[in-house]
Amino acid sequence: MKRSHFVLVMALASLFASGCSGGADVPPGPPASGNAPPSQPGQSGNASPSQVETKSVWPEYRTLATHVGQELKPGMADFRNNKSLTDVVAEGHAVVLDLRKINSGDGEINYIASQGAAAYAEAVRRMERINALPKPPSTGSLLAESFVHGLYGNVYAGYALGVDATNKQKAILDELTGLMASVEKADAAHLLLPRVAERYAAPLSTNDGRVALNFDESWNAWGPHDWCGFYNSGDDIEDCTVVVEIKGAGGQTRKNVHFVRQWPRKSWLYARYDPGTTVGDRVFGRMTVLDVASVDARVLSPKFSTEVHYLYSEAEKARDIKDRIEQVKPHITFRVRNSGLGAKFGKVLVLENKLKHPVYKVGVRVTSAGGAAVGDFVKPTFDSGGTMDVGSLQVSRNLLAGDTVTVWIGEALLLTTTIP
Repeated sequence: MKRSHFVLVMALASLFASGCSGGADVPPGPPASGNAPPSQPGQSGNASPSQVETKSVWPEYRTLATHVGQELKPGMADFRNNKSLTDVVAEGHAVVLDLRKINSGDGEINYIASQGAAAYAEAVRRMERINALPKPPSTGSLLAESFVHGLYGNVYAGYALGVDATNKQKAILDELTGLMASVEKADAAHLLLPRVAERYAAPLSTNDGRVALNFDESWNAWGPHDWCGFYNSGDDIEDCTVVVEIKGAGGQTRKNVHFVRQWPRKSWLYARYDPGTTVGDRVFGRMTVLDVASVDARVLSPKFSTEVHYLYSEAEKARDIKDRIEQVKPHITFRVRNSGLGAKFGKVLVLENKLKHPVYKVGVRVTSAGGAAVGDFVKPTFDSGGTMDVGSLQVSRNLLAGDTVTVWIGEALLLTTTIP
């Protein structure tokens, strides 16, 4: 399966996304065992597509959609963030060359290819120039590291940190502004793909469970990406364009367009949606919305096309969080130690984050053996590999035998323990 390179400029978080996760993001497990989709009312199993004349897509569309469309991968762990800058730039040049070679009899294919090539060429040029710009010694290493690895793989955030550290050095800021403009141009180009796909697609058929969809929203202990899984319970689907529209509870929407050359029968494909990064008063590279309420998808291919409608209910969100808490628990450990001043001054509970990503909004409540409140404390960001003390600096006093300590992530209960 070929890579999609839309992520080069749309969400640099993936840095031409390919390979494995690189430890920056821990996705939820498949919504079912990986062999079948979750049961959904009204989806009773396979459905045969209507008997229609089979069309064929232009070969050039495959090249175009592979590079300009967003990717779908067979496993969540197949996404990675840790490609080197050299690899990113080299692949970027290769993509530009492929797009510039497109000379189709379909004028729309040629136009989208030209827009994509221009956007990617500009993005690569801006990346090379930012990397080459002189930086103060105190921030140079920070910016270089952020560029390659990113904050959750997000290059924008790394640049933003570098800009802040250098008091918004004008040369860097100017290049960053140009890079973000190329992101918007690439986004616009990728949204044009359905204009071509629709002309080569079979008429829409009733879904009847042939394609199922499952969505997992990011959460305080699970992020920063949203994930969407698609299950094909029927035959192989070739030259498949998937148009996804995500709607938030507040009415905001986001559309993403994916392409896969071959979608094997009875298999899952996954999409990873980046939250974007705020730079000044703007958000760049955002591929999802806040508080997702529903997801609509159109599957377009020459032999089979259909629609999927998915409601992301509060009950399902609660189930997702419950499942994630169970997966997180083994990786957030705790121990009790004596106060640094000695055992007679009480005890301190120490939490340790052994996950490969931060956890957000970790709240603690301590009550005495008699039920009296000792204090509450919230740590906004609990970094990977970090520790979190609960003692007199966080609540009203050090802990005593019989105290109860309750820990939440957001509003979800993580653990309760009694101090020995």
